[in-house]
Amino acid sequence: MDAYSKSDQVEEAEGIFHELKEKGLKPTTTTYNILMNAYSRRMQPEIVESLITEMQGLGLKPNVKSYTCLISAYGRQRKMSDMAADAFLRMKKAGIKPTSHSYTALIHAYSVGGWHEKAYAAYENMKREGISPSIETYTALLEAFRRAGETDKLMEIWKSMISNKVEGTRPTVMTYNILMNAYARGGQHCKLPQSLKDMSALNLKPDSVTYSTMIYAYVRVERHQFVAIYLFVSDESNVLSVLWCHSNLVIAQECIHECEEFMSRSGVYELVYPWERVAVFGACPVEISVIDTIL
Repeated sequence: MDAYSKSDQVEEAEGIFHELKEKGLKPTTTTYNILMNAYSRRMQPEIVESLITEMQGLGLKPNVKSYTCLISAYGRQRKMSDMAADAFLRMKKAGIKPTSHSYTALIHAYSVGGWHEKAYAAYENMKREGISPSIETYTALLEAFRRAGETDKLMEIWKSMISNKVEGTRPTVMTYNILMNAYARGGQHCKLPQSLKDMSALNLKPDSVTYSTMIYAYVRVERHQFVAIYLFVSDESNVLSVLWCHSNLVIAQECIHECEEFMSRSGVYELVYPWERVAVFGACPVEISVIDTIL
């Protein structure tokens, strides 16, 4: 079941679950958690809720992993952040102590819902309870303030993450992408090259989102020569930039030729825009969740 669940083959995992019960074997809390985690990733909180009810009917008690699945299932959807918060409170009322994972799921829910202040309050609460934030926690928190356009607070959180040097909180490409996107949107393009140097010092390889953010930033301030430079750098690095940046390049008249030449070499012949998610995902080897983060 766990193998199928991790491979997003939920129907197969569900089949084994039913086979298990048909043979008279009793599922455990761990068994239910595997199934709930699969449906959580599919953003189906109603099924997670039904599984929790079912396991309680069998005399099994949901544990912190069970509730974290529920919080995450609600939290992945923009209009269900309040339901994620409610699930978190239900967990605490049941006497279950939150973990870093459950707090991270809650912070992510607040981030998706646009509640950056509540995300920060949850972060403060987890520290007050002696729970160390993970790199995933910081990523969710940084994203909350990036979405809100609060660049100064984002930088404060970033510095805290770096200075604390908590095990497992080493910056990742994704956290740098969030930071750099905040710079790009905040008109602080001058800080972007240093971020690339910092990534290099940590042996982190910029991906297509990184270079697309650079291109986006310089298009905004009409620094066309830098647009061309980073377009070619991404090409030389065998990283295909996210195509929504290519549409921005057309705006930069001085780069039209470079853009067309690059796209032709890359086998891309039509410009696509941010809302054409399927086209972007099909043409660019970047997880759709990462693209969503930047857009």
